[in-house]
Amino acid sequence: MRLPVDETGHRLKQDEFSSRLSFLIGYDEKEFAQELVNQINDDAPVVLDHTKLTEEMISAIVNQQQKLDRTFDEQQLVNDLGGKGIIDFDHHFKREVVFDGQKTTGFEALLQCYPNINHDMVANDRVIDRTIHKVSTKVKLQKRNWKKLKNVWQALSKRQMVVYGDGTNDVAEKIAREIFNNKENFVFQKTQSINQKIKIGNQAEIHQTTETGTTRLTMDYGKFLQQINFQIGLSINLLNNLMIVTMRHQLGNNSDYINEATLEKIVKNFVKKFEGKLIENYEYQPLNFESSTSVYNSDSEEFLDYVSANKIGSYGDDKVDGDPKYLY
Repeated sequence: MRLPVDETGHRLKQDEFSSRLSFLIGYDEKEFAQELVNQINDDAPVVLDHTKLTEEMISAIVNQQQKLDRTFDEQQLVNDLGGKGIIDFDHHFKREVVFDGQKTTGFEALLQCYPNINHDMVANDRVIDRTIHKVSTKVKLQKRNWKKLKNVWQALSKRQMVVYGDGTNDVAEKIAREIFNNKENFVFQKTQSINQKIKIGNQAEIHQTTETGTTRLTMDYGKFLQQINFQIGLSINLLNNLMIVTMRHQLGNNSDYINEATLEKIVKNFVKKFEGKLIENYEYQPLNFESSTSVYNSDSEEFLDYVSANKIGSYGDDKVDGDPKYLY
């Protein structure tokens, strides 16, 4: 983990953005990580009640908001939440609230109104699994700016299909014949041994030597063909016919050429030549439909009013001033 500290090792705090740390947990450490998360969350100074706006929650929200507005107080908070229908007279959260045109719970609406309460005093959200806890905040689009991009967006939302030219299969077969007719693509694979010795003098040194043995490595013929088929897509019958001709006329029926080194050379050289030909022999064919995106409705041909914050990023900062040139 990396945390911002000064030259003496003391933790630094910043006012512009809240410090956050994202981490990945392997499947085998999942249970251990969950235990740590539970311990951290249990030590949180304020626990959010999902059913009622408690005095602790009010105090925490007011303290956060006063960093932005010193006149903000408890009464203003209660009036704001009550006026929006988020809480009742007893400060209980309502089960169903219509907030920004979306149905949600009173508690979720509180988090959208005052998202900063999640930053440093919410027990269940001090450490969270973002695959489970997703931000439900909606972000408003500045549609006047999006409309300037409408023609470009409509072009991007049109779907197209890659169509390869006639004779692609013939091209692949021709290249395969060239590869199999080239004896340089068939090699012997010999054993190798690597020896390491440590010499200790003034300082330790490692000397490594590689020796090639005389024993030749081979592989099963059926597996050899299957691997080529799997990697380049040519039929087993075609590969078998090409291999029979090559073994008879090029390799003297020596099965020692059937090994992983030969397989690798055949696949590598085929892919290189085939891609060179393929790039000259395809086109994009427009399809007769458009698809909707996270910000654009293809049926109405209009941009949406709001988009989920999850579509834009993981975190937000309410302190950043908006700009009329922004898209959101």
